[in-house]
Amino acid sequence: MASALASVKGGKLTPVALAGQRRSPALPDVPTFAEAGLAGYEMYEWNAVLADREINARLISLGAGVMGSTSVELDRFRRAEIAKWSKLAKQSHIELD
Repeated sequence: MASALASVKGGKLTPVALAGQRRSPALPDVPTFAEAGLAGYEMYEWNAVLADREINARLISLGAGVMGSTSVELDRFRRAEIAKWSKLAKQSHIELD
């Protein structure tokens, strides 16, 4: 989102859908992939940041969604993301050199 938001707001890009569970406050008129008929497609850029208001404000200004969690919830999310993308890489025969 952060790398594309300026181009979207400047009219250079037209988003058709977003890859999160919810619409972005930065682009409230853009549906999610699930709303657009492609359920099960979710991808997130995520950062583990301590509860720092300045950092959170900067992330929000870049179009990021900020949510808090516990270290246990973060670890569960991280492990699920690794499993999901590892499975996709194996199914697609993607290997790292």
